[in-house]
Amino acid sequence: MITFGDLLDRVMISLGDATGATWDREDVIWDWIIDAIKELPFYIPSEGELKHDLNHDHEFTLPAATVSVVAVEYPIDQDPPAYLVRKSHFEPNFFNSDSYYDVDRHFTSGEGLRLWTSAALAVDAEVRVSYLARHNTTYAAEATETDIEDQYINLIVLYVVWLAWQERLSVHLQDPTAYTNVIAQVTQAMDLAKQNYLNAVIQAIQEQVHSRYVQGWRNDKYDRIY
Repeated sequence: MITFGDLLDRVMISLGDATGATWDREDVIWDWIIDAIKELPFYIPSEGELKHDLNHDHEFTLPAATVSVVAVEYPIDQDPPAYLVRKSHFEPNFFNSDSYYDVDRHFTSGEGLRLWTSAALAVDAEVRVSYLARHNTTYAAEATETDIEDQYINLIVLYVVWLAWQERLSVHLQDPTAYTNVIAQVTQAMDLAKQNYLNAVIQAIQEQVHSRYVQGWRNDKYDRIY
């Protein structure tokens, strides 16, 4: 994976501002890259074991970066794997079976997502959760490695280029002496940068369709996850 510093270098070279003469590397470009990462339309396929909340037999706190749950395996390490079926825990018969799971907001804390299992699990019982997670957006140093796959680096670059042209347009619009033709040219460049980014996103989505996890796939212990 690329380091955050290398990503900064890539972006600034693409902007034609390798020395930071126009946009400050740390005060401007850094934040724009974080914004670009947040806008990535792809999440990180992840998997991990969770132990239930000691105060609630049916509840698990999902990792903070969780966006959605793809599958829940319980009991774990069965052959073939045993998967729970997604069902709303508000339905009256949810807790009448050991075969269901659900996901909702963690309303007690007001943050993150919470996993429900219809089975009342013993202390330290584990479930294995396959889920999609957000990319890391907290970087303390340029040497820190990002979690962005190489094929998506261009999306970061294109998004920041778009932001840069937006910023240039704002600067010219605030200048009462700016020529109309200059504003028109910057506007055209901004629109082109936006379209380049959107086209790249569409292409990346199309390329990923054939290999991505299917969100919300309903499964049971006899099904595989594709």
